[in-house]
Amino acid sequence: MHDLHQAVILAAGASTRTHPLTVDRPKPLLPLLNRPLLQWTLAALDGLVEEAILVVGFRQAMIRRAFGERFGKLRLRYVEQREPLGTGHALMQALPLLHGRFLVLNGDDLVSRRDLEALTAFPQALLTTVMDDPRAFSIVDLDEEGRVVRIIEKPSSPPPGAQTSIGFYLMGPEAMEAVRAIRPSPRGEYELTDVAAMMPPERRFHAVAVEGYWLPIGYPWKLLEATCFLLEHGYTATPPSAGAAIEGPVLVDGSVRIEEGAHVGPYAVLGAGVRVGAGAVVRESVVMAGALIGAGARIEASVIAEGAVVGAEVRTLPCEAPCTAIIRSRVKGRLLETGLRRLGATIGAGAVIGAGSVLAPGVKVWPRCRVAPGRTLTRDCRPEKEGELCACS
Repeated sequence: MHDLHQAVILAAGASTRTHPLTVDRPKPLLPLLNRPLLQWTLAALDGLVEEAILVVGFRQAMIRRAFGERFGKLRLRYVEQREPLGTGHALMQALPLLHGRFLVLNGDDLVSRRDLEALTAFPQALLTTVMDDPRAFSIVDLDEEGRVVRIIEKPSSPPPGAQTSIGFYLMGPEAMEAVRAIRPSPRGEYELTDVAAMMPPERRFHAVAVEGYWLPIGYPWKLLEATCFLLEHGYTATPPSAGAAIEGPVLVDGSVRIEEGAHVGPYAVLGAGVRVGAGAVVRESVVMAGALIGAGARIEASVIAEGAVVGAEVRTLPCEAPCTAIIRSRVKGRLLETGLRRLGATIGAGAVIGAGSVLAPGVKVWPRCRVAPGRTLTRDCRPEKEGELCACS
């Protein structure tokens, strides 16, 4: 089938679940191995389709500036989703620009080029995987030929081995008509998952199991998991650094300054202009562009955003001894289990952590907040009101 020329990338959401990293930028611009998430998606599409239509909303000007009108051989076009009314509503905004078959992708989750190509073997298809706990996702009910009969949103008691839809589709003109016919769900959103159930038997979506990779970035710690996966699969670069110990796999930008006695890695990524002070340790962590890690600091299993300043002798604790419990972290006011037994802190852009402070596992610091020296932070540090600066003493 050669009528595939377009892809739609859904990149409009504000993504409050990934705060504090996405307080003031869209999640598709979060760096993964020093490249924006959206760049990974565009690279997977380059040469597979001719045009990518980006549905944008939150901080959309930042995305437009970052990528412009072309990426490689891809033509880029933008449409706006003015209200956050769901994935189906987002796709509706792109329908006037579409013709023939087209791919639909999430702008903040990554899949391999191999899996996108696998979708193109069918008139209409969607990607699935088996998850240990799919209750927060959607499972698919299949007929005997592996085609989707219905999609069950957030099942309370999913059967073992159920296939979970991950939100990547290949659609044809019949699906476009179904998208137009979507009605709001009980929560007031237009759900893209409704489309599969609206297809007649001869037009059902084929379920295609992921064979490459799927890297969802739904929470701050998922950025660490994706980083570790990609480093293990060869995405590394280590410039020489006299006097510092670098233990791979790591990715270190060529402009990074690492002082004598510091230890970086394994599973560390340092962005452009990062400075690591003498005797500091950075392992299993992402340190974004322009951040400073003070002398003697120990940063483990943590995400440090752009321009943050981590003072001397600061420690981010990756677990509570004896490191057997699942770490919990607060998201949108609720404590969630992360599924991880090692998780340090998430520090927002421009935040300052005073010298000698200790950050408990799973703690988050909002952008531009200041933690006083010598403090032990056991809960999130954030402004009382949106837009305010904060100080956690």
